Amino acid sequence: MERKAPLEKPRLLIVTEVYPKNYQSYMGIYVHEQLQELKKIYRITVITTFEESFFHRPKSPHPTYINNDNVEVHYIRYYPSWLWFIHKFRIITIQELIYVNKKITAKKITKLSKLLHRKSPFTLVHGHETYLGDEAGPIGKLLNIPSVFTLHGWYAEHVKNFGTKVVNKAISNIKVVTRLIADSKRAAESYEPEVHRKFTVIANGAQLVDNPILPKKIQDFCNNDDILLSVGSFSPSKRFSISLECLAFAHTHGYPSTKLILVGKGVEKSSLILKSIELELSNHVLFLQDISRETLSAIINRSTIVVHPSRVDAFSLICLEGMSAGKAVIADERIGIMEFVHPGIDIISIPANHPEQFRKNVVTLLNQKEMRKKIGNAALQTSKKFQWPTIAERIQIEYLQALNHE
Repeated sequence: MERKAPLEKPRLLIVTEVYPKNYQSYMGIYVHEQLQELKKIYRITVITTFEESFFHRPKSPHPTYINNDNVEVHYIRYYPSWLWFIHKFRIITIQELIYVNKKITAKKITKLSKLLHRKSPFTLVHGHETYLGDEAGPIGKLLNIPSVFTLHGWYAEHVKNFGTKVVNKAISNIKVVTRLIADSKRAAESYEPEVHRKFTVIANGAQLVDNPILPKKIQDFCNNDDILLSVGSFSPSKRFSISLECLAFAHTHGYPSTKLILVGKGVEKSSLILKSIELELSNHVLFLQDISRETLSAIINRSTIVVHPSRVDAFSLICLEGMSAGKAVIADERIGIMEFVHPGIDIISIPANHPEQFRKNVVTLLNQKEMRKKIGNAALQTSKKFQWPTIAERIQIEYLQALNHE
């Protein structure tokens, strides 16, 4: 009897800026983890970006292609040196630079998409996040395949960070996408008046590394002390100065050995370092960046409390990761994850514009170990509904609806 050849998996194209890079392994980790689940059904190709210019040069050349756990990843270089030069000499503004970069990069992504599609056709294209992910709409039209777009941010923040021209172009692209997803209702509602369409809300998932090993340098810093942890970009809207204030408050209210680990990088790093010195906390604060997924998982496991003062997260992966490690998490009530959790039971929610409540709740949790444990246990139970098989199943439904729409 003749044996039938196994059916080939349909090909899925992912277009996004938010994906792990050599110099930013944590960036877009939720996209990478999502694809690890989806690759059970699809053959996946990712087109993403890396930056390598005179002003932003990594220690070693970035690869342009890798096969990452059976996911093919093509890296396109963006933000070329000449673009930074004309901005440096004030020929164009920073937002004009961002707009020109989007146009140049979109052409490169489109060209590569056509080439790869010609070799082996894609079934569907999925873009993640405004700026480059929205190019999934025009690419889908060009290749005559359905498209999906997932929104991971807020409209107002995107206008602030990217500029009106970039966001207007993104809106135009999103309008031609077949199916729209947002990682929170708040993110969806910020864009719906602009695109005049509804988004399906699907939360992010989280998957910490099993049995991660904490590097000795970090072990030595932590010693046997209580550890506060904050993770994210060092920008004004993330408000990590509040994390330093929490540490100072703990020191003056009975917990002088408490320490803080800040993971991230950005424009505010120097001011955060300066503030730690001014508060006489420099020996109790550890700044880290570009760490591995395993190291971050180990730090989360070692932490006592996750402190997340950001007011702009459309979701907040670090809060979910903290919860999945059974940690007590303190966060601003305005971030997207609050839609999916139970404030006061599995997370501590801080009212908007009341940063002093972060400080008070940190000391309360340090003082009440049983309360901390109770919140952490409840957080762990809540986090189970965000496991990737469950999330990927919902995304797969959106894919099928997009395919049927066509």
